[in-house]
Amino acid sequence: MTNRPDNAADVLVVDDHVDTCRLLALVLNRAGYAVSTASNFDAAMELMRGVRFDVVIVDVGLPGRDGCDLLAAAAELYSFRGIVLSGSDPEIYRDRCRGLPDLQLMRKPIDVDRLLAAVTLASRGAAGPGASLPSQLFHGTPPCTGHFCSTSI
Repeated sequence: MTNRPDNAADVLVVDDHVDTCRLLALVLNRAGYAVSTASNFDAAMELMRGVRFDVVIVDVGLPGRDGCDLLAAAAELYSFRGIVLSGSDPEIYRDRCRGLPDLQLMRKPIDVDRLLAAVTLASRGAAGPGASLPSQLFHGTPPCTGHFCSTSI
């Protein structure tokens, strides 16, 4: 049983790396969020047509149509806040994803504590329409091994 806080957000995690999806879903579920996962553009769009997600976390490097394509298509359905994950410098995707509202970029390896802070802020609407989350959440990630860094797992 999760300790889901009042008004907890519905979060969609989209990554073609199955272990990444599973781990992020586990971490977010333990934090009280309702989490769904998808591994590609089509599966994510199918989920988004059925559920109104508050936060969408997407790997920019999806096979076929990438994460920026997904966020652009999903933004036509309804508004949400997006977090784009990238194994390379996420700043190179800023122009590619230009025009998408409430979008943040985060580089892998993922610092889970920072990701949780970003999801918490986004899910509570702390960023506000058209605003961005504090950049300090996404810079200065300490060195670590593997795809994730955290003191909580």
